[in-house]
Amino acid sequence: MNQGTILAIIVVVAYLAFEVFAISKVSYRTEPLYIFGRFVAVDRAMALCGAPDSQMRSRFSRNRASVRQRAERELVEGNPGEPREIIDRLLAERIQQHESEVDALVEELGCDDIEIFKLKRGYENRARLNLPTPVDGEDR
Repeated sequence: MNQGTILAIIVVVAYLAFEVFAISKVSYRTEPLYIFGRFVAVDRAMALCGAPDSQMRSRFSRNRASVRQRAERELVEGNPGEPREIIDRLLAERIQQHESEVDALVEELGCDDIEIFKLKRGYENRARLNLPTPVDGEDR
C-alpha cells in the first residue's frame, strides 16, 4: 500500500471513531425519561414566567401526556415486578426534581433571563409537535 491509501484509511477510521463517540455522548437525549424531564422543565418555566393561549396549552398537554406514557412504560420495563405505586412515586420524584431545578433557576435569574426564554421557547416548540394521543389505561 502506498502512503496515501494508509493515510485515507487512518482518516476514515478516526472519523468513524469520532462519530461513535459523539453518538454515545448524546444518545440519552432520545430516552423517554429524558424527553419527559424536558417537557416537565419547559412546562414549569411557562407556568412561572409565561402565559400560553388555551390552544397552545391544550396541544402541549396532549403531547406531554403522550411523552409521559412513554416514560411510564420505560420505568415499568426498567423496574419489572414493581407495583404501580412505586412506578408512580419514581415518576413523581423525577417531576419534582425537574420542577425544583426550574424554580431555582427562576429565583436566581428571574423570568427575563435568556435561559428562561429558551425554556419558554421549548414549550412552544413542544406544543407544535404532533405526537400520538395517549391511550387511556395503557400500561396500567
